[in-house]
Amino acid sequence: MNSMNNQWEEFDWIKTPEDWKNIPMNQKEKHHFVFKGLIYLGIIFIVSLSTIGIIYAYNDSFREWVHQYFASEKVQEIETFYESRRFLDERFLYYFHEDNQGNEIIEKMSIFDEGKFVEVKLQHYKGEYNHSKFSFDYYQRNDDIYTFNHEGYIQYTLYKLVDNDLYFGSSDNNLCSLNMVSGEITKITDDNSSVNFCLSPHQKNILINKNDAYWTVYNIKTKEERKVEGLSGYALSNEYCFMDDWTILCFQGDDQTRKIDLKSMTYQDFPKSGLYPEISLWYEKENCHDASSILVNMENQQTMTLPFSLTDFDYTMLNNKYLILQKENDIMICDLENNKIKEFHSTFNESYIDVICLDQKYIIFTYQNEYVVMTVEEIFTEL
Repeated sequence: MNSMNNQWEEFDWIKTPEDWKNIPMNQKEKHHFVFKGLIYLGIIFIVSLSTIGIIYAYNDSFREWVHQYFASEKVQEIETFYESRRFLDERFLYYFHEDNQGNEIIEKMSIFDEGKFVEVKLQHYKGEYNHSKFSFDYYQRNDDIYTFNHEGYIQYTLYKLVDNDLYFGSSDNNLCSLNMVSGEITKITDDNSSVNFCLSPHQKNILINKNDAYWTVYNIKTKEERKVEGLSGYALSNEYCFMDDWTILCFQGDDQTRKIDLKSMTYQDFPKSGLYPEISLWYEKENCHDASSILVNMENQQTMTLPFSLTDFDYTMLNNKYLILQKENDIMICDLENNKIKEFHSTFNESYIDVICLDQKYIIFTYQNEYVVMTVEEIFTEL
């Protein structure tokens, strides 16, 4: 899900250093960006089986583990070891070190692009709307954009540009767009009640909450806003999601799942809740015969039997299709539509491999300071 309940609010206290205010923009990249926060250790390593098959590795045992499961052709050790890293949302990553006062000094910022993190430079934007100035800092690669240090009319933004337009929440609680080329601001809603925006996967629609009363959907192409039937105005960000650009899935009541068609504005109810806590059309069927788990798609009745109990694992769902299960050093990735299971095991003593789902498509395997990025499709091609 990509719900925007001002999810960048936790970073609103990040401020631009005072010495930047009198520096031309073409010199800013020579300065470090400073702010406080917790420390997370890590380095990103890429496995790219679909291109040149290079692993960027640091630890020998982890590198061997990658070879065992992914059979990459070449290993290349990393050149720079950064002290710490932190993710900002799914696609944004920065490396930093701490100064003597505990401030985080950014070494570089990267944005995820086609299976790897690509370094980008800090930029600044300023303009004027209704005779009032506004500004923000941002990092951008192609259509991916992360903004912060908002001043004035722009309070928070969505994470994607659409034809150079940046969609944002305004200080008067409306959905607006800023054309990053012309500087023109367009006010899309004018009710002072539009909040908690959610962008569809391929940037066709924006879901808008009207102060918990109801939801509307804004069609970016036709510029039409319509009321969404069947979605509770009180729905939290973890209680609904876009299945695609025109379909919303949500919890309905204590034991129901609802599928909403945004084209026809009709919905279909299913008398089951999807796998908790994820929203999906798959549920676990009661099984009194053995310890296996029987998963059923409530829409088409497709089934998949797992030879173990779901209660033994932590799990998450991807795209209503892939189930990622983890128990200490045991990791299982299930392709529910094609009835496939990929198992991973390790014998590391210091710590265990963790799994992160990124961008609804990629899986990151992490071990201590190291990471390997794979697409789910590549994982099952290895079977």
